[in-house]
Amino acid sequence: PHIAKFLLKKYPNEFSSIHDVFDKYIGKGKAAFVKPTKMPQIEDTIKIIKESNGIPILAHPGIYPKECSIKLINHFIDVGGEGIETYYPYHIICLELNLDEEGNNELINFYKNIAKSKNILESGGNDHHGKYRPTLGKVEIPEQVLVNLRNRISLSRLY
Repeated sequence: PHIAKFLLKKYPNEFSSIHDVFDKYIGKGKAAFVKPTKMPQIEDTIKIIKESNGIPILAHPGIYPKECSIKLINHFIDVGGEGIETYYPYHIICLELNLDEEGNNELINFYKNIAKSKNILESGGNDHHGKYRPTLGKVEIPEQVLVNLRNRISLSRLY
């Protein structure tokens, strides 16, 4: 949990709210304030991945509205991205999408078609971390997806 929530729970007599914790200790200029770090730009991240002989792949683009994800995918490719995660358990992880298994398959096919039309790699995963963990073994990824990734890795080691 956030440190403010922790302090509020641990010391209810000292703090009346999360805002109170910020005002007394962790807000800007206070003793425990930590300046936020700047997130790396997507271009820098892709460069580092490629310098490490990795394959930059955009994770679970279906969590965004389709129009936004298409723009994101196009930008990702324009700056050197090489693939997208097409196989993903949106219907289990992203409950706010209100998808059943059929809807999930439609979303997967949507992103598979994008990958094919843009001639980029596909990948898959189950995000077995964080809040939702009922996904282990729930995502079937075709062997050809792995073969294509292995071939791309082998190719990158030649250069």
